[in-house]
Amino acid sequence: MKLWVRLIFVYGLACLALVLGGCATQDPKTMTRADMQRRLGDIKLSKGQYELAIREYRHSIQLYARDPDTHFGLAEAYRRKGLLDEAEAVLLEALSLDPAHQEARLNLGVVLLQKERWSDAIAQNRILLDDPTFPRPSRALVNIGWAYYKSGDLQRAKSSFVEALSGDSTNLEAHLDLGIVLYQLGEVVEAIRYFQRAVEVAEKRPVPASVGIAAESRFRMAQAHVKLGQLERAIEHLRVAAESGGNGEWGRKSKEYLQVLE
Repeated sequence: MKLWVRLIFVYGLACLALVLGGCATQDPKTMTRADMQRRLGDIKLSKGQYELAIREYRHSIQLYARDPDTHFGLAEAYRRKGLLDEAEAVLLEALSLDPAHQEARLNLGVVLLQKERWSDAIAQNRILLDDPTFPRPSRALVNIGWAYYKSGDLQRAKSSFVEALSGDSTNLEAHLDLGIVLYQLGEVVEAIRYFQRAVEVAEKRPVPASVGIAAESRFRMAQAHVKLGQLERAIEHLRVAAESGGNGEWGRKSKEYLQVLE
């Protein structure tokens, strides 16, 4: 092969490899603009401005389509908007760009839970459990436990939540969900213990999500005390939940339940 032909051939293979590998040279200005758009998307997402976040992430992807973090952010904005099909598709794209993107896989598992595809959700979370670099296996175990619970397998759900707590005793969702499963299994006294532990952990974290979990835990404790015939204790928990839960779902439910019991 003549030298110039060989050089063209080698150059062509190199260009093809760059394109297939997603490493084609990008204009630095374009990359900077794409990064700025992604950061704007992150800001809008954190403020709950989901439509604006979606627009910023889309602009970023138009400038540079191979950043998995941008796809991750876009998917989360879709998920919070309730656009679950769109969120799933974008998360799958993020994972095609970076199969080791743990947060994208974790969120894919959450989306699949929301879509009530229990076996698919379990499969995605098991991939995370098999990854020795995943920093908080309890998060995946809680998702797996909830999938088992919703599909009616209470014993496997219980085992998953117990395992989650063995690795992270401060996991709020694990305490609450284990309490729910135990209540369903008729282990009412033991359920109360986990609801109480969820309240204790939640009250050390003054953030909206923890406040909601504390209110729900108190509501469920009230149900358990009613089942045991302990009306005064049930009313006590409901009053606290009604006040702390405010206009949230469990605050409203607690107020309604109080009206029934008082």
